[in-house]
Amino acid sequence: IFAPRVFIAVFWVVMPIFPCYAVILVVGRRLLAELAQQSSHMSAKTRSAHKDIVKGLIIQSCLPAVNVICMGSYLLMQLHLVGVGALGLVAQMCGEVVISTNPLISLYFVRPYRQYVAFRFSSRKT
Repeated sequence: IFAPRVFIAVFWVVMPIFPCYAVILVVGRRLLAELAQQSSHMSAKTRSAHKDIVKGLIIQSCLPAVNVICMGSYLLMQLHLVGVGALGLVAQMCGEVVISTNPLISLYFVRPYRQYVAFRFSSRKT
């Protein structure tokens, strides 16, 4: 791993998550500040919808933190501190959790989607 080419390749895979996550946090903070400033001009229904959407966005912005587990396990495997076996599956499963959770968060936190799903899966009499 300490050969220059290998080190650069591992660094390129592991390190971008940290600046990307910092950008997500900064943009999220600015978004919340702007929405708080503009909330006096909104109706109660619009404020509620924005609050739900912002909650969903915050949760979605936290999902890349799961990738830190992936990157950490990848780094441990590259440093030969642990075997590839089950840890290789952990890295893959973490990525799949992020991919599969994103649409579910949107379905839950965007009210029209949530209402449609609730309507479709509710037990209704015909």
